[in-house]
Amino acid sequence: MQFTWSIKYSMAWSEQGDLTPGVVFRASQVVDADPADTNSNTLLLTREKGAFRFGDSDNPTKAGKLGIVCDQTIPAGTVSVGVAMSGKPAQACVASPNLKYTFAPHPRYWIAFGRFEEGEVIDINRMTQKFEIKYPVNTYAQTVELCADNSWLLR
Repeated sequence: MQFTWSIKYSMAWSEQGDLTPGVVFRASQVVDADPADTNSNTLLLTREKGAFRFGDSDNPTKAGKLGIVCDQTIPAGTVSVGVAMSGKPAQACVASPNLKYTFAPHPRYWIAFGRFEEGEVIDINRMTQKFEIKYPVNTYAQTVELCADNSWLLR
């Protein structure tokens, strides 16, 4: 099986207030973001007429990071916010009102064998036979093999 992606960041929210392992984060809105651009690295999450939406924020985040500001209209524990990579959720947390969530995108890549649905919350600390794939500078592809003894081999 081959996995491909790009390092194109975006921010997402979901009407998923529970992020326990096994729950699937289904993004309701995804907006492109650039951690290096302080004009586009922060969004406001608000709720108007019963609907959540991203909007512009006047609370910038330091360059190199991504920020989501939740205003006072966000009910605690009813929505989650996070960062996506290649349009797919990568990291999320349950949102609360009047808080700013800052994400520092420094991805680490792992492979594991199992039955997972895309966007499913996983607890990597409870997984067995996981393997971190490290990418040296200027390396953009790696080959990893699942061996007969269920160990991983970096080729």
